[in-house]
Amino acid sequence: MATRAGAARPVRAGLLILITTLLSIPQSVSAQTPWELAAGYAYLQDPPDRLDFPSGWIASAAVGLTSWLSAVADVSRHSHSTLAIDFSTLALVGGVRASARIGRLTEFGQIGVGLARSTSTVVGISSTAHAVAIQPGAGLDYPLGPRFAARLQIDYRAIRGGIEAPIADPRHQFRYAAELVYRGRRR
Repeated sequence: MATRAGAARPVRAGLLILITTLLSIPQSVSAQTPWELAAGYAYLQDPPDRLDFPSGWIASAAVGLTSWLSAVADVSRHSHSTLAIDFSTLALVGGVRASARIGRLTEFGQIGVGLARSTSTVVGISSTAHAVAIQPGAGLDYPLGPRFAARLQIDYRAIRGGIEAPIADPRHQFRYAAELVYRGRRR
């Protein structure tokens, strides 16, 4: 049986890495644009249930706050069907992203907090659960021109809730995404 302290370790480690990154990025490696929109394919793994969600999408928006920090909002949906059971998950998170350009690539680390909804349908009968999600992640952008970039991103999503004691069920998921990014012009 997992404890809350044990389930929180990966989230604490992600927060520590993000804070360290935020404090160490000098202004000279600024990679910020005033705003950006991104959308693409996302693959989700749910290790506690041993489920893969191969059908998924992601959309995000970011607004620059400083030369290296932006506010970001992210929504993604994933689905999986097997036999007469349909599973789906939807997550909406918001948070901050730190970016740095080193060479042609723009690296970023981010953390978001939001809502995750999971639904399962068995022979027409549905069950839905909502929970708080904490989602640290990182990625790389490769420029495709002055306004477009290709993005690869990985996130770890810790979901508060699950089945209550005595059958504690800490939730976590891994999301892998490939996106096309459109960036606003610098002023």
